[in-house]
Amino acid sequence: MNREFEEKELLRYIFMLSNKLQTFLDNQLNDDQLTTKQFMLLISLSTFSNPPTFSEVAKLMGTSRQNVKQLALKLEKNGWVTIEKDMNDLRNRNIIATMKSAKYFIDRTDVDKKNMNTLFDTFNDEKLKIIKEALLTIILKMQML
Repeated sequence: MNREFEEKELLRYIFMLSNKLQTFLDNQLNDDQLTTKQFMLLISLSTFSNPPTFSEVAKLMGTSRQNVKQLALKLEKNGWVTIEKDMNDLRNRNIIATMKSAKYFIDRTDVDKKNMNTLFDTFNDEKLKIIKEALLTIILKMQML
């Protein structure tokens, strides 16, 4: 095994996967007038027990606070979220999913399950766990750079 070659191939595959996944999701979301990044922000909101700040969502998504703010402002304009002052720190803003957003995800449940099954049905539980752990390791390593 030529490690340098394998590392380059892996990096190429990660970029290829990222591009293909974004294209696939952009096509799926086009009729809903959402981008993949906006969709990911909406999904991210569901992982918090309390309405998160721009910075908290940015950390979860692996992007900047400013990028999250821009995405949230567009989502707010289209009724997907509201942005309110954080009562604990008035300098911060919280992002809150609206009923439109909640209904959207309830209505998408079957489509999303089908898409996930299509993407991952060739992997058993053990392989899924290994892939997840490997990707998380890469993400954590990138955060240290």
